[in-house]
Amino acid sequence: MNSFKTVSSDTPEPQRAYRNLLAFSEGAPETIESMSDQQLHTTALLFACSQFLANYAVKCPTTYLECLVDMDTPIDAQLLRDYVASTLAESPPADMFEFIRRLKYRYMLHITLRNLTGRTDVTTGMMELSALADVIIETANRHTWQQITLKYGAPSDDRISVIALGKLGALELNYSSDVDLIFCYGSSEGQTTGVVSQHGMTMNRLSNHEYYCKGVELFAKLLNQSTPDGFAYRVDLRLRPQGAKGELALSLSGYEQYYESWGREWERVALIRARHVAGDRRLGAEFIDMIRPFVYRKYIDMRAIDEIKKLKRKIDQTFNDNDIKKGFGGIREVEFFAQALQLVYGGQQPLLRQLGLILTLHRLSQKNLIGYDDFSVLSENYLYLRKLEHYLQMLNDTQTQTLPSAPNDMHALARKMAATSTNDFLAVLKQKRTQVRTIYDSLFQPRPNNNTGNQTDSSYTEDTLREILRQRQVAQPERIVHLFGKIRDNTGSFQTLRGRRLQDVVIPVFLQEAVNSKNPAMALSNLHNFTDTLKTDMSYLELFDNQRALIKAIVEVFATSAYLSTILMSSRKYMEVFAEGTPIRKTLGMITAEVGNMLRGQTVIGETLATCKKMEELRLGIMYLNRRITIRHLTKGLSKLAVAILTSALHGISSASALHIIAFGKLGGREITINSDLDIVFVCRGDVDEVLNSQAERLLRILTSYTREGRTYNIDTRLRADGSKGTLIKGLDALEDYYLNRAYPWEIQALLRARPITGDAVFRVRFMAIRANVIAKRCREITPEVIVAMRDRIRKEHLSATSAAIDIKLSVGGIEDIEFLTQYLQLRHALIYPLVLVQNTVAAIGRLVRCSVLDEKAGRLLIDNYLFYRNVETIMRLTGEPIETLSAVEGFSNGRALMERLKTLMGETETVVQALMR
Repeated sequence: MNSFKTVSSDTPEPQRAYRNLLAFSEGAPETIESMSDQQLHTTALLFACSQFLANYAVKCPTTYLECLVDMDTPIDAQLLRDYVASTLAESPPADMFEFIRRLKYRYMLHITLRNLTGRTDVTTGMMELSALADVIIETANRHTWQQITLKYGAPSDDRISVIALGKLGALELNYSSDVDLIFCYGSSEGQTTGVVSQHGMTMNRLSNHEYYCKGVELFAKLLNQSTPDGFAYRVDLRLRPQGAKGELALSLSGYEQYYESWGREWERVALIRARHVAGDRRLGAEFIDMIRPFVYRKYIDMRAIDEIKKLKRKIDQTFNDNDIKKGFGGIREVEFFAQALQLVYGGQQPLLRQLGLILTLHRLSQKNLIGYDDFSVLSENYLYLRKLEHYLQMLNDTQTQTLPSAPNDMHALARKMAATSTNDFLAVLKQKRTQVRTIYDSLFQPRPNNNTGNQTDSSYTEDTLREILRQRQVAQPERIVHLFGKIRDNTGSFQTLRGRRLQDVVIPVFLQEAVNSKNPAMALSNLHNFTDTLKTDMSYLELFDNQRALIKAIVEVFATSAYLSTILMSSRKYMEVFAEGTPIRKTLGMITAEVGNMLRGQTVIGETLATCKKMEELRLGIMYLNRRITIRHLTKGLSKLAVAILTSALHGISSASALHIIAFGKLGGREITINSDLDIVFVCRGDVDEVLNSQAERLLRILTSYTREGRTYNIDTRLRADGSKGTLIKGLDALEDYYLNRAYPWEIQALLRARPITGDAVFRVRFMAIRANVIAKRCREITPEVIVAMRDRIRKEHLSATSAAIDIKLSVGGIEDIEFLTQYLQLRHALIYPLVLVQNTVAAIGRLVRCSVLDEKAGRLLIDNYLFYRNVETIMRLTGEPIETLSAVEGFSNGRALMERLKTLMGETETVVQALMR
């Protein structure tokens, strides 16, 4: 025990070393007794610097002793490949996940022992870590395609190359780094051979593309997934084309087309360190040759400096100075400095096209692009920071570059870095980071601004913008300034001079209109999202350059509706619909014809219908926000749209179907709003058969399945006979019998709003006759007690008893109170005044007034309040904002004033409801 304390006292963290030595001796006393004094000192040093490897040593003492004895053996890829090959040949593992993780930790231990005992320096240590990752990736890659081929057969072009980027691509991996990978295959043409089932049938055939994408999923899981043995590596695939939204693998031609057409500056930076690490070596070489003209331009490209600066500015906004990688004077600044010069001069100087940073800096010095002093300072300080990063990460195998906050941890880190005290360590670190920042800034000096235009272009300073916002008394000024800067940084990635010219003309106009809009924060937030689209499709800029007035109209949408903005930004086709303009009023026949025309020749019906819905929602929503149509016109228009889509979808399944659709709820009342669900019931004239069931199920799949354009509608069929337990379709006779004899009173209430939206005149008349007959015979059952109980049950299920927030629909005196009162009065007076049995709430109140069931004052109050509520509800859906922050409701300057008005109206409504619900 005393010897443990003695050897531990010489380590950077004595207490940790001592605790781990005790744990090791308890688990493997014979092993620790067999160690020499030097081996015990080495063990104590490892146990002080790496807790996760100490845990591994305690778990696997025999393996640890082997590594300790074999420390002098250098680690390279061939040694690791030989170990893998011999191990797999002697005893193939039953669990490849376990094998890979044990391989990783065994050699991570070996590499760390060599590093801590001075057998390797920082550079060699990074190369050994990279070699280990290379071989593990090779092993996982072979296993992946063996497994995928067993399931789906071999592809027609059996070539895949794994390309490493980032630290691994540069052979500079750290202790707990992600591995940045992209996957390139030979050709997307053709399919796999499939596999033969036990019955002799070929099955599981996939396109080449699907085959490789599924393989990448399995590969990532093989390394990423945590098991009892830990994980191997965090696989980061986000550097692929289109990032997280892009395909997991692409063909060589797919990559070529993307980088030629859409490649961005940050992707040029990432590809500087591209290196083939596994799979088909020839294909990997073809990939590297293909990207070279994209990465290294033929002519000197000074614009790359500005693009690198923008990338760094984004990082600076996110990370603090305690981050030695991404903060002030950190690792990333050294990398960006070198990479910027590689991009600028690498096209004309092939000698600069290096992967590793130190060699790149040396080449830059050789070419007199940086001075020798800069090379010496940057390379020395970079290695110091990488060593510090290794110590931070080897402790707990965590991906951190942040200095510890606890004094004891900082003291231990200082000792690891051979400093005499924490203060000395921090002083040295500060000096080195200041040196890095000084050299970094010498390259990234801002260019003089010769713009003499007004203060509405994109180049004015943040302080100037703040002053403008202060003078205009605009809310959220700091958020606006932040968004303004992000948009300015997010642009400027076009690969052609024309794209850059158009951007310089168009973007400042967008920014000016956004700052001057009624809601600059919302406008700039949506514009920031839109700039991602602008960067990848220059045709948008050409459209705006030719139609400057369109910019103002678009920004008005950005400033008022998050929902419509999302539609507008999702595809150019919506922008073109918006630019062309359309009639204010459309009949049901016109909309149905438009939907039919779009469906003609289409095989993906659901996606086309979702597109139709978005186009019409965009048209109607913008006219509503511009007050060209009222809330009643909007809800009727959206209801016509829903009917047109439902009838077109049904016709697309079978033009002569005996299946019919009954609309209930808001659709039945022609009152649906933006993004409403649809309540429908399926009915047929005669008996229900399997064909009709199949048609109904297919219709629901078409309308509710998720497509690239989203789903068309959420469909609710629970208002059918017997609810969710009932059959999907009922014959008319069976439906009438159900309503007359078994339906609950609330189902009779729901029947008030039912109307057929498909079927010929005979069918429609028959259904309406059934509806009238059922209401006449059962309307007396709907008493005030039934209505109140139903309303209270809904509130109890959907409203929090402790919440004081206003719910526009369910709060006392809200939308549902008016609807329930109206339906109660309709049913109560149905026998005397059949005229009141209309589906629409406002129309029903009007008829109740005409029949003197309601006096005119009460009727006007209910209608006005109901329409006001529906306006607020719709604006909430369009803006995505809660009531308390709404500013788009006419006549109200802020959400607080609106809330007070709502409370008053709800109190008035409650008084009327209580007086009449008797």
